[in-house]
Amino acid sequence: MEDEARVVEIDCPVNLSRARHVTFNYSNQSFDMLFAFQKIETLRTLMLTRHCPFSIEARKFPSHLYFPSLRAFDAKNSLLTSISFLTNTSKHIRYLNLSGTYIRILPESICFLQSLQTLDVSFCRHLQKLPKHMCRLRSLRHLHILGFSSLRHMPPNFGKLTCLRTLSIFIVGRRRGCDVDELGSLNLHGDLRIKNLEEVKSPMEAKKANLAGKMNLKRLELSWDRNEKSQVIIEQVLESLEPPPSIKSLDISNFGGRHFPRWFKNSAMYENLVSICFAGCKNCMELPTGLGKLPSLTYLRLSGMDLVQYVDNESYGGELEGGFLHLQSLFITDLPNLERLSKEERRMDFSCLSYLHIEKCPKLTLHCLRSIKELIIRGCSEALLKTDSNLHTLTSLEVCDNDNLASFPDGILQNLTTLQSLKIKRFSKLELLQSDMLIGLSSMEGLSITSCHMLECFPVEIFRGSYSLKRIYIEDCIKFKSLSASFGDLTALVSLQLIGCPELEAFPNDLNNLSCLESLMLSGYTYQGDGSQNLSTPHPKLTTLPEALQHLPSLQYMVIRGFPNLELLPDWLGNLTSLRFFNISKCPKLEYLPTTIQDLTNLQTLEIDSCPKLAERCGKEIGEDWHKIAHIPRVFVWDRSHQQPIQGETVNCCFELRLNHWRSIEKRDGPSHHS
Repeated sequence: MEDEARVVEIDCPVNLSRARHVTFNYSNQSFDMLFAFQKIETLRTLMLTRHCPFSIEARKFPSHLYFPSLRAFDAKNSLLTSISFLTNTSKHIRYLNLSGTYIRILPESICFLQSLQTLDVSFCRHLQKLPKHMCRLRSLRHLHILGFSSLRHMPPNFGKLTCLRTLSIFIVGRRRGCDVDELGSLNLHGDLRIKNLEEVKSPMEAKKANLAGKMNLKRLELSWDRNEKSQVIIEQVLESLEPPPSIKSLDISNFGGRHFPRWFKNSAMYENLVSICFAGCKNCMELPTGLGKLPSLTYLRLSGMDLVQYVDNESYGGELEGGFLHLQSLFITDLPNLERLSKEERRMDFSCLSYLHIEKCPKLTLHCLRSIKELIIRGCSEALLKTDSNLHTLTSLEVCDNDNLASFPDGILQNLTTLQSLKIKRFSKLELLQSDMLIGLSSMEGLSITSCHMLECFPVEIFRGSYSLKRIYIEDCIKFKSLSASFGDLTALVSLQLIGCPELEAFPNDLNNLSCLESLMLSGYTYQGDGSQNLSTPHPKLTTLPEALQHLPSLQYMVIRGFPNLELLPDWLGNLTSLRFFNISKCPKLEYLPTTIQDLTNLQTLEIDSCPKLAERCGKEIGEDWHKIAHIPRVFVWDRSHQQPIQGETVNCCFELRLNHWRSIEKRDGPSHHS
């Protein structure tokens, strides 16, 4: 068993003559070392991995490389641009993974690899098309082409690949041999997406695809790009694309017919169906008959269905059970005429529904949902928010995107005794929260308010009796000035984050009761989705830390960020004796640390970022303030505002090094140290 596996350096002499499996961690400089591997007659597997992905240019393999015995080649996510060296010499190759590479063209010579069983070109965004004669790959079993955006149709005569078991996408084309009936002879497994169904010429052609006979399919996606044919033909085509009973997930997109196919009525046949998505079916007035009776359906997503009024449109007579008895998650987006979930409200409708996402459904009202746990409402009507809630089991509520309401309605918050989390986002005109809005929310643990640009403060009494509230998060409320006088009643509060509130001036004086507060973040600006600073936020007014913060005996984590007018840190900072982590960033006027920081004997980490004056004073062993922080185990100092290194520092014993957001790093001459 000697030398069964070995890791070697490129410049180390080693005998690889008997190697069978090689993983090559390459860089630009080491690329030519591939020539050494072609001398290995026993080589069966070659895998490429990048040593330093940010410094390597896309590379074309030398065409005269020779790997006659190779069986598997894996170049996933490498910068490979050509594989002519393989197709010309490696006739026995069975596995070829080119996913995420820079390949632009698969040469026609790949079609002569008669032993090839797996070809993966998924997410090859530069690849233009598949080879014309792929039907010659008679041994091919697995073809992965997800994320191949430029592919417009399949190569002709795909039906000849009778060994094929995995085909991620089939794109119907107009050319001869590119029809959907090419799928008829294939025994496909797993997932199948069929696109461009508008190119199907007749229902008979669709029938020949024999989807109903593919008993190993688990997930099926059917999509149209446009609808130029008559609604009758479109409906007949979908009727002919009946899925097999084995199907677990079904997606139908941009179907242009008015009526869904009849095979949905056979709920007993589709007892395995767990997930269904309908998107862009704009002409359908109703969901399929029988949908609510599918015994295993737990996930349903509906979007872009302009005419649908009810999710469950069926009449069950005298039955109390109703429909969708096992549905757990329901997503509804852009259904402008949806009025209710059920046309006939029954006691046990949607009896297992725990997650409901509603977006752009202006006419929707909700009836009692007995098991709902999480509710997200985006861009919906005021009437929905003002309706008294019957959601007695709700634990999480998120309400977003309203441009009309100046005050938050309390109707939807009524009777929510189990609610633990409330999030209010993007209410552009919201000025007022009701004083009693949190009364009765006895289980509330988290409150989040984001992008409510007109909100200035909390009502005086809003937190009275909120003894369970543990987390408060306020972001991008550009007029928000102060917290409520009842803020001190939050005896269970653990975390407070105020981000992008430039008008913030003061805290309530009495914070002595916040004995559980462990984490505090004050940030003068908010972040964009890409992590960059939101430059549209006005300059924060805070010039010093509010004195009330000194009475926080349990505070362990504190971040002060983005206050350009903050000039000093107060002496009472030393009172925060439980503090373990302290971050100060983007406070350019801050010059020095208070002497009392030496009293923070529990402080383990201090980070100073983009505070150039302070950074200069905190230089290791030479800065004027170094003696104040020398006792802290981990000190990190950056000046990323100008991408300048901190001069004069020497790291004698580095346990941890962080390099974040540096555009370039220059190597300087200096002494070498070896352990």
